[in-house]
Amino acid sequence: MRLYHKGQISYCSLKYFNGRRKTPSAIFNKMKKVLILLICILSHQSFSQGLNNLWIFGHDYNLGPMYGTSNIDFNNSPILIYKNHRPMNFWRTNASMCDTSGNLLFYTNGIYIANRFNDTLFNGTNFNTGALSTTFTNDGLPIPQGVLIIPSPAAKGRYYIFSLSANAVTNSVQPTRLTCSYLDMTLDSGKGGLIWKNTTIINSILSSGQLTACKHGNGRDWWITVHQYKTGGIFRLLVTPQGISAPILQNAAQQTGDIDAIGQAIFSPDGKKYAVYDTYNSLQIFDFDRCTGTFTDISHVALYDSTGCSGAAFSPNSRYLYVSSRNYIFQYDTYAANILSSKDTVAIWDSTYIPAPPFATRFALMQLGPDNKIYINSCNEVNILHVINQPDSAGIACDVCQHCTVLPTYISFTIPNFPNYFLGSDSASICDTLQVGIKESNLSRNDSGFFIYPNPAQRVMHLKSQKLLEALIIRNLQGKPVLVQNFYSHDISLNILHLDQGIYILECTFNNNTKEYRKIVIQR
Repeated sequence: MRLYHKGQISYCSLKYFNGRRKTPSAIFNKMKKVLILLICILSHQSFSQGLNNLWIFGHDYNLGPMYGTSNIDFNNSPILIYKNHRPMNFWRTNASMCDTSGNLLFYTNGIYIANRFNDTLFNGTNFNTGALSTTFTNDGLPIPQGVLIIPSPAAKGRYYIFSLSANAVTNSVQPTRLTCSYLDMTLDSGKGGLIWKNTTIINSILSSGQLTACKHGNGRDWWITVHQYKTGGIFRLLVTPQGISAPILQNAAQQTGDIDAIGQAIFSPDGKKYAVYDTYNSLQIFDFDRCTGTFTDISHVALYDSTGCSGAAFSPNSRYLYVSSRNYIFQYDTYAANILSSKDTVAIWDSTYIPAPPFATRFALMQLGPDNKIYINSCNEVNILHVINQPDSAGIACDVCQHCTVLPTYISFTIPNFPNYFLGSDSASICDTLQVGIKESNLSRNDSGFFIYPNPAQRVMHLKSQKLLEALIIRNLQGKPVLVQNFYSHDISLNILHLDQGIYILECTFNNNTKEYRKIVIQR
């Protein structure tokens, strides 16, 4: 049985009529129909991105008709919701990957990985070893955002799978390691398999979940982030074509509670904001630098209600942040001068139970969908999702529709963990060295009265400028500053002996507050 999502109408079935009349009304109607066709085409293109187009839910398929696996298929508009037999159980940990056409490749509950035929992936058993996995073998891991899948920047059809695991269970769900496995879809006759697995990346007690990622400013590499347990520290590491960098710990967050509560950590779709929220340790909002991977704390608000149910999601335009606190959904305007004062209550739980008490449909985890709507699960075993239909709109115009997405099976506290796979390069940033943010001509031109020689250079590089040079920064291709100096001169000799051979980006600031960028090459 296939169920269609309520309230969605497709205009793509309207036919374009090429009328011959040239009256103003006919021309207007013709233009309107062309616009509708363009909207349909653009809508199809947005859905064709594919990688996160199939959401999988459910568990205990053999217990009865309301148990099993439900699929939400975003490859169609309206979306399709239907029951599908899959033996994997999902509790809170949930991650999957499709190809660019939206066809399922593999999925996992944190215990093992299944291929698209619902069989165990080649070398996919025990990919996340530890006491935590042993305890929850049959159910799936109980960690929201406990697994994250990232396409490899080095090769098409290969994927990094980051997962939270535990050598010893300090409490029922406390992870003690971040591990990584590497999947190749060419293995096992195209069904995929793991090349290697369970490599420890971070060996530290970590928060229960809050594993997420954001594209680097170059539009190719990935920042992976996870929180250290009860310290306020945020680990970050960079995935490039050369592999995975060593983790860096930044003490950016505020740990205000003594309980490691279930919550969410998310980046805005444009990658410029980061929010982490749980009801015990409050909401924190950061500016994020996609070049350096650093966080700057801009807002902090306490939302203590001791519920243990909380989630967060940004609107598609990155302006509005939504957080759930079991009985409430709040909206914050991140463009406001005072973000905290912009708080608006956009939904209050309507006291619905499904099928009856104690199975409350209260608000919990959130995920932005490929259709630009935000879906919200419940902190209970029910067969519905709440939906924010217009998340780019302010206040109640965002249209929170409670229990409006009905699934054919019960789901157990789960919602898939997807980063924004489709974020491009930051064209306004110096670290966009792979695309067109800083044009090649702007990196090498000498018509502005600013000269660099020799380039390539070995030991010393000379800078001459008609304008007074006040400061310079040399960054590597990951955006990390490797040399920062202040000057007040038109003529500078720069010692570069300490820099490794390679390509760098030079940023120079002049006394009239203008900047120049150059690509420089160091050879030995």
